[in-house]
Amino acid sequence: GGDAVRFLLEGSDDGLRWEGVGSSTSLSYFNTVVGTHGPAPVPAGRGRRLVLDATMRPLPWATYVLTPGLAGAGLLCVFVLALSGEHRSAVRAAVATCALLGAARAALVLSTLGGGGGGPRGHRVY
Repeated sequence: GGDAVRFLLEGSDDGLRWEGVGSSTSLSYFNTVVGTHGPAPVPAGRGRRLVLDATMRPLPWATYVLTPGLAGAGLLCVFVLALSGEHRSAVRAAVATCALLGAARAALVLSTLGGGGGGPRGHRVY
């Protein structure tokens, strides 16, 4: 085994006010990465490279980035159909947009709460 290592990485934009930007361990939960300052499992050999990974998981990232675009496109489609007199199609488009947005949020919640890789993912030093 290696030595137990705990650290807090701080950063500053102006050199006066410092805030935590990294840690020896972290958790990501939805769109937030939180430093937990736990002991990091360091490599067994001296001089080995340590890689810090505190990135957000792909599904929450995609949900937060793509959902507003999906909502905007759906709303635009509804307005265009309604203005052109296709009221039934506009209602169908609104229902489809709501269903897609609901499915995206449900997938996000299930990936966070469910088993098999769900829940907050702990990031470690490799």
